[in-house]
Amino acid sequence: MKNHQWVTLTLALLLFAVTTSTPLQADIVNFGVDIKSNKTSSPVGFYNGQPAKGGNNGALLFSFDRQLEFSIGTPGLSANTLEGFELFLDAELVESSDQFKIYLFDGTIPVLIGSAADSSRIATKIPVEAGPVETHINTVYAGDVDNTFFHFGPASQFSDEILNGALKVRIQQANGIARLDGVNLQVDYALVSPPLPPIILDDPNLPVDSDLPSSPVSHHPEPATVILLGSGLAGLALARAKRFKKARSTGN
Repeated sequence: MKNHQWVTLTLALLLFAVTTSTPLQADIVNFGVDIKSNKTSSPVGFYNGQPAKGGNNGALLFSFDRQLEFSIGTPGLSANTLEGFELFLDAELVESSDQFKIYLFDGTIPVLIGSAADSSRIATKIPVEAGPVETHINTVYAGDVDNTFFHFGPASQFSDEILNGALKVRIQQANGIARLDGVNLQVDYALVSPPLPPIILDDPNLPVDSDLPSSPVSHHPEPATVILLGSGLAGLALARAKRFKKARSTGN
């Protein structure tokens, strides 16, 4: 194979290694949980506080029944990169003097992230299903006034829990009475794109030596393997060029 053919092949393989890398694109997904009056919970996709998703029929927490625990299932995210997330808590009856502590679990350790808010401090808004994170709209029915939002960035200590398939939540009464109707976990993540179609190195305009296959060849190698192969081919091309130059000098 002539020198210019080796260079052309090497450049094509290096281009293939670059184009088959895994570019990232942002995406949003919602994981909602309906909390029932008997303190059980069930997934509902996107929880928006509406009666159709279980709003207004949640569990009461008060001095004789102070704690509620449940997990938010987050399947299908293990191969992606978390960009951030928001936890929306739908509650009722919270007064300004009440205190309901919210914990998220880092492994087996509960971590306090804040308290449920009363209607005097939080607007009557719910998350927007399509995102982006921290974008909300007014609720469509009256009385949904005690919503609380907690936003976390990509470096959150709870990211591993979400990527591993479940985030555990604890709500604990410290003072007062409240009804917990449901939660929505909205996750902003980087989606790993599928690789681009392979480049088929079959240019009919390039002469082919008799010891090389002339039929089309298509491969899906790992990028690191392709780069290593490209480096080796580049070295071979350089060596052949030097040998060709030396032969010409000797002939002259």
